Amino acid sequence: MCSQATASRDSASVPKPDSFHGHLARISDDLTRMQLPESNPEFLRGRGRGGAVSFAGKPVSMENVGQRMTKFLLNVAIQGSFAVVRVILPTNNTVEELIEAVIHIYTKEKRRPLLKETDSRHFDLHYSQYSFQSLNPKEKLINLDSRDFFLCLKPSSSSDQAKKAVAETSFPMIVS
Repeated sequence: MCSQATASRDSASVPKPDSFHGHLARISDDLTRMQLPESNPEFLRGRGRGGAVSFAGKPVSMENVGQRMTKFLLNVAIQGSFAVVRVILPTNNTVEELIEAVIHIYTKEKRRPLLKETDSRHFDLHYSQYSFQSLNPKEKLINLDSRDFFLCLKPSSSSDQAKKAVAETSFPMIVS
């Protein structure tokens, strides 16, 4: 019974490709007839000398970096949120404009957790969540050392918190 099953399988088997039997001559003939795209010799200029890869025949330097890079892809993590917000902004924008753009995208996409404040003046931008020093809101993006940032609420003063607590109670105390 087993011999009949194997015989029926062999007779009904699908023909195997030529490459299975070692017949690669036809394939290699087809490859030699294919035309390969021409390469641009300007693309690799400067690579062998230990320099940076050139772009359009010009070696990469600080003079022509500003000419090419007109926009940045920036990643901003928001305090309490799991995913980063990715923003593409022109290089001449400021940190303040980056904060506004990130808040706008975050609220537009209805990400969770919801932000308590949507005014950009209530937020600080840091290089990381471990950095105590916030970035200057007037600083240009092109002058920053990173493309990854951390956005968090500004720490509120204790007097602001006391005033809010008094306003929320049903029996407010007199505060002078």
